[in-house]
Amino acid sequence: LSDAMDEMARALTIRVSVDNLNDLQTRQIVDALKANKGNCRVHFELLDFTNNYKVSMVASQHKVLCSKAIGQLKGILGINFRIKSGN
Repeated sequence: LSDAMDEMARALTIRVSVDNLNDLQTRQIVDALKANKGNCRVHFELLDFTNNYKVSMVASQHKVLCSKAIGQLKGILGINFRIKSGN
């Protein structure tokens, strides 16, 4: 199943609320991206629910192996993600 996900996934979007973002979460996200290099593009959405803003960014230097990156990202509190598949 993870092989199929890695083959079909084109982009991983990591969604983070700025209210909950701290240095530890940032380091854990960066470590997960660096440890799981692959072919899936990475996007970020920073969400500010207080002011009703959303900022979308592309991590142009990082591509990941989606199944393994998601495994690590699931353990970080306050992080949500979406997978966009191709075809």
